[in-house]
Amino acid sequence: MSLTYKVLSSFLDQADTPISGQTLANQLGVSRNSIWKVIEQLKAEGYQITSIPSQGYQLKHISSMLDPNQIMYLVQDHLPDLSIIYADWVTSTNDLAKSHLIEHPKQTALFISNHQSKGRGRQGRSFHSDIQEGIYFSLALPSETYSIESIGLFTIMAAVAMAKALEKNTEVAIKIKWVNDLFAGGRKVVGILTEANANLENQQIDAVILGIGINVVGDFSKLDPDIQKVAGPLFPHPESAHFNRNHLLSDFLLNFYSYLHVLPARPFIEEYRTYLLGLNQRVCFTKNQEKRQGIILGINQDGHLLIQNEVQEIESLNSSEIHFSSQAFINQTN
Repeated sequence: MSLTYKVLSSFLDQADTPISGQTLANQLGVSRNSIWKVIEQLKAEGYQITSIPSQGYQLKHISSMLDPNQIMYLVQDHLPDLSIIYADWVTSTNDLAKSHLIEHPKQTALFISNHQSKGRGRQGRSFHSDIQEGIYFSLALPSETYSIESIGLFTIMAAVAMAKALEKNTEVAIKIKWVNDLFAGGRKVVGILTEANANLENQQIDAVILGIGINVVGDFSKLDPDIQKVAGPLFPHPESAHFNRNHLLSDFLLNFYSYLHVLPARPFIEEYRTYLLGLNQRVCFTKNQEKRQGIILGINQDGHLLIQNEVQEIESLNSSEIHFSSQAFINQTN
């Protein structure tokens, strides 16, 4: 653990009590000057730390901006081996996760950024990331003998985990457009991309990479018209985005892992159904390049979409078979 993490942990452990620089230095085996430098760094990152004469330093307010040290502190009891890497700008967090798994195939890692230049979505489509503020992250998951058939459930788990975390931390109502888009206020605000390294011989997954992009703040009015029609931010202005990004990500991680640990039981399926956008509504979609219509009835235990087709038959469709245009769901709230 870094010295910054250790100092921050000390402050968070006793947030109501001042602690002297010398005490921190003695506890951590470093000089007082090293402690002072870390405290100045934390202040620059948005932590409000005051100096109280004859008592020491006291943490008055924690930073709400992305901070891997704060996230690690929040999840350490449940995910002590998770490695967290942050950069303000990246090309793609999923690409970083892939490279990580090549070099460290057994190490779980989380890659986080505020901006990415080459984000992508399902089926090779680009994911627009050029906005005022976003949160982009990828979770690199070494396999625990996950089957190829289970890969679609990772998107389902992630969607529910993120929907719950967003509603808790932002108080914004969330719906899920099957299978991987989260909507708020009738606009797409979150996209999810699940990728896997598969071993076709034994039909097992070697690793899973879960990528998520969140539109936090941004003006979409000057973007490509196709993007304008569908996407939007969680908040229109920075001053309205009053939530702790680290609490959001830590809640997502804890939600997601709680589902992953009970994957065979699939308790997240019923929760996903409650968030499903367009339930009992007629929609247009493309299946194997053929335009179709049907009524959304829900999802089955495998996460496949249940559609009542034109001849009143119920079809179970997986995400590789069909494509929904998000435009069919804009401005819907149920």
